[in-house]
Amino acid sequence: SYAGGVSLHVLFFGARKSADGDNLLKIIADACTGILWKDDCQIMHWECWKLPAGKSLERTEIKVIAL
Repeated sequence: SYAGGVSLHVLFFGARKSADGDNLLKIIADACTGILWKDDCQIMHWECWKLPAGKSLERTEIKVIAL
């Protein structure tokens, strides 16, 4: 897991238009705590995109960059 600050970039393909981006990011941050970082307070930069996708292409892509 990362020891220092990180930048988190998340692409949500097929997320509902009404889905709140900060809530989606919080789910990812909480799920990755203890795996990619020790605490989500290490996330210094957040970036979230909600993009259209067909049902068969729904997915979430995560990129973490050490700062």
